[in-house]
Amino acid sequence: MPRVKLFTEKPNFSAVAGWNLSLFALVFALPEPFAYGQVKLYAGRELIAALELQSFTQQLTSKQVQYLTDAVRKALMDAIDPQKYVVMTRESMDVLIPPEERKCLNDACYAVVGKRLQARLLIAGNVKDLGKRFGVTLEAYDGPTGAVLGIEQGEAQDIDELLEKVRAMARRLGQRF
Repeated sequence: MPRVKLFTEKPNFSAVAGWNLSLFALVFALPEPFAYGQVKLYAGRELIAALELQSFTQQLTSKQVQYLTDAVRKALMDAIDPQKYVVMTRESMDVLIPPEERKCLNDACYAVVGKRLQARLLIAGNVKDLGKRFGVTLEAYDGPTGAVLGIEQGEAQDIDELLEKVRAMARRLGQRF
């Protein structure tokens, strides 16, 4: 393969096997991109934003709470109709709203966050101490209005049981939509 000198010669991209095809696939074969200002994402599917779980316990680290939130997103993805909904990633939400601005303590806040994220549904929740046990709540909100659409609650003895409980609760919420 010939050497390419930066800024002095025109690069020979065809010398890199498959590069042109990969660039073509990246640019032209991806689904329709998100159009800012619309609730729709790809081909008419609506957004679900699973917000970070809030932790009101000293028994869990921030990384464990983050993993529980990831488990909620995964369970939602498995439960929803993929032709109708798309679950937003943490990173895609970070682009639109910084994490500290997504923490809500009342229903009116969920309407603001839902509109800013352009999400049809918001899933939020928290983990609390119940003596030596964990209490967990997951709530589904209508993105545009902040109205509560569903609530799931559970208790767990330890982190392993909490993880399974959160997954089951998120699946049940996801199956409602």
